[in-house]
Order: sequence, then structure tokens, then C-alpha cells
Amino acid sequence: MNNLQSFLDLAIAIQQIPAPTFKEEKRASYVLERFKETQADTVYQDACGNIHALIKCDSSLPELYLTAHLDTVFSEETDISYQLSEAKLAAPGIGDNSIAVAALIWVAAHIKPESLNRSLHFVANIAEEGNGNLKGIRHVCDTMQRLPHAMIILEGAALGQIYCQSIGVKRFRLEVKALGGHSWANYGNSSAIHELAKIAAKIASLPISDSGNASLNIGLIQGGTTINTIAANAWLELDLRSISQRGLNKLVRAVKACAPHSHNRTWSLQWLEIGDRPAGALAEEHPLVKATQSALADVGWRTKPELVSGSTDANIPLSQGIPAIVTGITTGGNIHRTSEYIDLPPIQQGLDHLFLLIEKVCALSDADIRFR
Repeated sequence: MNNLQSFLDLAIAIQQIPAPTFKEEKRASYVLERFKETQADTVYQDACGNIHALIKCDSSLPELYLTAHLDTVFSEETDISYQLSEAKLAAPGIGDNSIAVAALIWVAAHIKPESLNRSLHFVANIAEEGNGNLKGIRHVCDTMQRLPHAMIILEGAALGQIYCQSIGVKRFRLEVKALGGHSWANYGNSSAIHELAKIAAKIASLPISDSGNASLNIGLIQGGTTINTIAANAWLELDLRSISQRGLNKLVRAVKACAPHSHNRTWSLQWLEIGDRPAGALAEEHPLVKATQSALADVGWRTKPELVSGSTDANIPLSQGIPAIVTGITTGGNIHRTSEYIDLPPIQQGLDHLFLLIEKVCALSDADIRFR
């Protein structure tokens, strides 16, 4: 792999195609065509919108999956122009996750099929970000005809980090409806904003901020019509997280105790679940974690890989008993900001580690890699 510029050009071409969550079609079409130019035996788009490619191996062993999400957090109106310097490439969505999608195509084009002892299944999936609720990878896992060997999931700017614990996430929309009316003539009528604000204050005061194992965030709140109108409608969206499913369930119960379903003649409350990312984890000594650490060490990664937790596509396979790990292609910063960037010097090392990791994971026995 001498032509690093070609790889960088591919990543930029992908980044230059807007792909907000639920609007990934144009980027998906481009990726589909690029996969057709690789060694893949089969290339197709599934009913959910994910792009698949398969390098077949004459083996009955379960497939190894390599995945990366197509979508970004940026709207179609975002200025996606890029700035390239000697050491950095700055562009919205380049690290999360354009360079990782480029790596899928690069591996499919350059890996030596004879080095594989099992089929290698590539997926560029939709709807990882925000309220996508992991729709793409969920569809992949739910429609598998056979349990895979493992999943290697790519997040572009995560090189040197190994995501082996998936943070559980629950998201809710709380909607309040009330009588409303004129701020003077109908003073005393229930206000949806007032009632929602009381609930929000109770939720925000829950004593979990110092636990380190859970979090809550009211990310959106909206309601009312004018300053002199008692609000008839108001809503908020709430994000709850925990490192364990048990902890997440406990947090959900605590939050719901702040705002039980209320229905009376003056106002009502409705809870709507809008997101569910189940928790899961691999032990630090799991062979998949060890293989990733070993691959990084073998390419001379300068520091001990950091074992981290996060909410990624790995949540779904890990919650279903499928061994999964998240790794990266390079380092970077300002993720989810328009000033997002990746570092160019580590890219070759990141690609080398990925090819080596595929070999190492293929070599693991199916019995050893199972974790439940």
C-alpha cells in the first residue's frame, strides 16, 4: 500500500457527499460503485439502505464482518469544504466517519484473498448517529442467517483506542398538553411550559452527576407560541446513559418517578421512547481485545492502547452475544464540529494495523472468541 494519496483522495470524495442521518442515499450509491471496482465477489444494497460487499472464501467457517457507518451529524446545508495541510485534513465528517468508510473500500481492493481463512463481509451502514438509533447495524444483525465470527467496527479518528464496552442509551420525548390561553385573561390556566419545566427541574436534580457510571441530558426543549400566550404544548428530549444495562434500567426508573404519566382536566403528559441502544461489553482479556492490542503493537503504535467505552454500532452486536470491537484509522479532533480534522501521519500505520488485525481475528478459533 504505497499510494497513500489515492486513499486520501477516496476519503475526501466520500466526505464531499453530504450524508445526514436518514439521507445517506447519495453517499451509499457512491460507495456501492466503488465496491464494484474491488475484489468483492458480491456487492449489493439491502432493504434498509446498507451497502454490502463480500469477498468469498472456500471455507465453512463463520464470516468476519468489517463495518463503518455512512452517516454524519451535519445537515445538507453545512459547508463541507475541506482544508488540507501537510499534517492535517480538516473537514466536517472526515474523521466521523468518511475515512473509515474509505478504509472498507481500501481493504476490499487490496487485501490478499489467499490470506483469508474465512469470508470477509463488508458493510457501510446507515443511521448510526443521533436519532438513527443504530438502525443500519441493527438491521444487519437482525437479518443474519448465521452468527458471524466477529465484527470489526471502524470509527475513523479512534486509532489507539479500543472500544470494548458499549454504553447503554435510552432516549425519550416528553410531551405536555395543557389548557393554555391568554396570559392575563386566562391567568391560572395550566401552562404546558410551566408543567414541563417543573418536571425538567426534578430530572436535572437527580443525584447521578458524580457517579461516573451514568449521565442524563435534556438536549432539546420547545413549546408555546408567543410571550403573552399560556402554552398549550411543550416538549423536551432526554438522553440517558449508563455503562451497564442494569444501571440504565435503574436510571430510567428514577427519571420516570420524577414525571409519572399524568392525565387530569388541566394538563397531560405523554412519554415517547425515541431511542434504545443496549449496553454490552467484552472483558479486557477477551481474545478480540488482545488481538487489537497486538496489531497496534506490531505496527509500532507509540503508546499503550486505551480501552474505552462509548455508544457506537458495537452496541447491537455486543448486546446479541456477537464479539465486536471498535478501532480506528488515524487520530484527530473536534469530532461533530465543523472544524473536525484528522492527522495525516498516522494513517499508514492505521491501515497497516487494520490489515494485520483482520489476519489475527481470522486466525482466532470460533470457540475461543465466543463470550456468552
